[in-house]
Amino acid sequence: MLVSHVKQNSQKSKKNFPLIQQESSFFIKNRLNKRGVEMTVTIHQVTYDSADYHRLFWIRNDVLRRPLGLVLQRADFPEEAQTCHLGALHDGVYIGAGCCLLKNGVMRASQIAVLPEYQGKAVGRLLMNEIISLARGKGAESVVLDARQTAFAFYEKLGFTYAGRPFTKLGVSHRTMILPLKKAPSARGRG
Repeated sequence: MLVSHVKQNSQKSKKNFPLIQQESSFFIKNRLNKRGVEMTVTIHQVTYDSADYHRLFWIRNDVLRRPLGLVLQRADFPEEAQTCHLGALHDGVYIGAGCCLLKNGVMRASQIAVLPEYQGKAVGRLLMNEIISLARGKGAESVVLDARQTAFAFYEKLGFTYAGRPFTKLGVSHRTMILPLKKAPSARGRG
């Protein structure tokens, strides 16, 4: 069961994204004893180059680059300063990170990373749900991302479909995936 509450702060970040704080309580199955274990995760938008940003940067590095024998560099992401950075916080510690950038009506999600011990516990889903919510709030037509082959099923469960052929990036098979966002029917033309 997933219960989500979103609090919007009246302040705006430098990127004109509302500063959000999503509190989500959900039950996860403990694989050892099969009992439900309550876990509270909050999703926060963090400011570029802040201490929290650097914590999230290293989560992204540890989860996405280090296993490939690589090191994440800011130079890899020229639009990093304009990007919305989200962090998943549990018991005062960041356990996941994600990025998104709205450009030409398309929200591009990237660098979705959850620490290994928290994978499979809906943390990535919470991050993606927040990105999708931000995209809808900004009037985006779709959310697009480049998914690693190991994450295809995860994104399919969220409603993403394949766009284009497989390609290799950093030695890993990827595919571009897209989630079209339905627009609310226009009030025009109604009698």
